[in-house]
Amino acid sequence: MTPLRSRNVAAMAAVASLAFALSGCAPAVHQTESASPAPEPTPSATTMPRAVFDGDCSALLTDDAMSDAVGQRMNILSAMWDDGADRGLGGISCRWTSEDYLAATASVRAYPVDVLDPEYIASEAVNGCDAEAHLCIVSEAVDGVWVSVSARSDHAADMTEGISLALADIHARLSDQPRPVPEARDGWWAPAPTCDELQSGLNADGMQSTVAEYYPDGSKVFVDGPLRRSCTLVATIDGTPYDTVVHLRSGAGVAVESARSSSDEAGVDYNGREFAAVIEQYPMDGAAGVLLGSVGPNLVELDRVGSEDVQRDARILDAVIAALA
Repeated sequence: MTPLRSRNVAAMAAVASLAFALSGCAPAVHQTESASPAPEPTPSATTMPRAVFDGDCSALLTDDAMSDAVGQRMNILSAMWDDGADRGLGGISCRWTSEDYLAATASVRAYPVDVLDPEYIASEAVNGCDAEAHLCIVSEAVDGVWVSVSARSDHAADMTEGISLALADIHARLSDQPRPVPEARDGWWAPAPTCDELQSGLNADGMQSTVAEYYPDGSKVFVDGPLRRSCTLVATIDGTPYDTVVHLRSGAGVAVESARSSSDEAGVDYNGREFAAVIEQYPMDGAAGVLLGSVGPNLVELDRVGSEDVQRDARILDAVIAALA
């Protein structure tokens, strides 16, 4: 990996890797359908979008329940700002970390099967452990809702029974919930632009840059995905080298307004655009800074690790947005 102004990669990977596919010792998926499948929702003027458990992580699984599942005290990792993307998909994604710093992390994701790539939820990637048995996932689709529970630890294999019980408990309680309904998702990137497309757009606008994939996209989780992409960006600004990481996130554009409202000092205006300068959404190893901007309903997130010149960062973000608009 080329050195960049990046956060502690090990700490970031402990959380981010829960969202990516597994390889190695994964057994076959268990797809369960009820004897009387729930009917597909009929779109109408009265059909209102609704996320699984109304997007409430504490209703999805309590800290006590997750602690019981992994065998140590776990606390929910609260987002510093809302991005709305999971809610738009009718789903929910929640993360926990151990009181013993990063000794264990865990994740629960739940989405209507309609928004997920069928090959992904039927793959070995969503049930089993990785080759080192440091990351284990169990998942199941019941009555049109797919749920996965993940645990990462040096002893993750010992947690599979507990997270399997947590998965069963979530599905049991889902049976008493109204069926989730995704939003229309008008204007969402589907899929998110590629790093090559970003570089072409920047070069066409006169910014000579090198843009490359930051880490592999992993499996295509959602229909019309990937809905997220991360790219390294290296350029020269006024004769000075500049490098950063740009994250492109479909449907997460509401994060700009959410982040700007979180602090009187968060708002950054540049070239007629409204940005937000805040710390990263899920700070794990310190509080790395990011700059947020939107392209319609989509989010562009610029890492600001080590940067103290927000106007210079805003200039880069403005160019990225112009290249993608």
